[in-house]
Amino acid sequence: MKKRNSFVILCAVFSMGLLLGACNTQKPANQSDVPSDSQGSEVVASYTVAFNSNGGSDVASQTVKKGEKATKPANPTKEGFTFGNWFEDSVLVTPYDFNTPVTSSFTLFASWTKNTEPPIPPEPVTTDYYAVIGAEKVAMTADTERIAENQTGNYICTFSSISEGQTISFLNSDEVAINNYGPDLDYESYHNNVLNDGGTYKVHNDASNVKVTFRTWEDGGYSFWIDGYEDATPIITEEYYLYYDGVYTKMSIDESASLVQNQLAQYHVGISPVVAGSEIYFADSQQIKLTNIGSDIEDATNKNNIDTVDGRYYIHTGCDNDGLIDFYLKKWSDGGYSFWVTGYQSSVDPVDPSTPHGPEGSQLVSWYLVGKGSLWSYDWDIEHGVQLYSNPDNAEDKGCILSVTFAADDIFKVTDGTTWFGYEKIDTFVSDDNYGLKNFASTPDGFDGQNIKCTVAGTYDIYVNKTGTFWITNYQA
Repeated sequence: MKKRNSFVILCAVFSMGLLLGACNTQKPANQSDVPSDSQGSEVVASYTVAFNSNGGSDVASQTVKKGEKATKPANPTKEGFTFGNWFEDSVLVTPYDFNTPVTSSFTLFASWTKNTEPPIPPEPVTTDYYAVIGAEKVAMTADTERIAENQTGNYICTFSSISEGQTISFLNSDEVAINNYGPDLDYESYHNNVLNDGGTYKVHNDASNVKVTFRTWEDGGYSFWIDGYEDATPIITEEYYLYYDGVYTKMSIDESASLVQNQLAQYHVGISPVVAGSEIYFADSQQIKLTNIGSDIEDATNKNNIDTVDGRYYIHTGCDNDGLIDFYLKKWSDGGYSFWVTGYQSSVDPVDPSTPHGPEGSQLVSWYLVGKGSLWSYDWDIEHGVQLYSNPDNAEDKGCILSVTFAADDIFKVTDGTTWFGYEKIDTFVSDDNYGLKNFASTPDGFDGQNIKCTVAGTYDIYVNKTGTFWITNYQA
């Protein structure tokens, strides 16, 4: 019986303990959820901001109270790299803003940019080279002190004497000819003593105790320099021709010419008669047209007697059988050419298509007046057509041209090379007061549409609107 009573008492005590514990877990009505220290003061949460320098120098973590901002640390360092920024993610997509309040712990990641390493200067080439002038071959020695940027080698040798017209070449250590080389550019105060004779290099003039410099470059090419230049007329073996009126006329070397700096030679030929508006060009010994050529610059007192149209050259002022037009061709050290033609007269207008002009403030457009008759040396050819100008008074117009002189029975259209326009409103266009121009109902050389025919010779201004409709004014009887 005693044991039973003891068990009952023990259970009662245990139940009383549970009841008291439950009562103690309830918070006073005025107690906060915010953590507090032993004295009852509130404790603000803190977070850790870590820094992953991605291989750079270590950066200490920061403990930041909730709602405050992390401090941007000093940039870490990494050999061969430049620090970029701190990012929120390891793939370096989102940069971190240090003005953002911290609300949790996180890690920032560093980005880096690889430094560009300075190029390692190439080792000087030690292969021997030979210079050959005329029949003499001389071994060259390396001169490493004179290697410039992008240059891999510098070689020198000396010739006791060289003669005007001797050929120049260079060999490698196996005495095999080198092909991809050329003379160094001229300097202001003195010239390379070299003549480029159609790709074969020759001595410009005699010289003694001459130093020859041969340079190798990173791109695999070579260049050379020969001392001893004097301003003297070199030996010229080339031939040049003037093309005029279907005939090639050989030019002669102009030994009386005073050559200027960088000019290698001058050639001359005189022709009579010469017709204004005729095309000319210059050709080499194979009668192949020279392309690297240009008209000499005009000056105030002596103009080149040439009109240039689309890269072709035409005589500005002609002469009859009693006159003579002189043609001069100049050759230059850079391989180019220029030319000069005498006989210019400002009172004589050119006959070629550059005579017409646009209104003030206009610009050339891609439409051309082409046709058949007095104005064209080649029928219906855009290259020899009259190029139109923009109309400053109406930007939508295809173009216009002023002061075009037609002979009776000339016919024409306007084209951009693809679309051809004539005047299709026959009923309103054919009239006695339309300045002698009328629609001509025939189709030349397979071109579709109508042509415009000049029935009365005269000078006209022509405007073409956006639909291809013509307006002709300014008839001069």
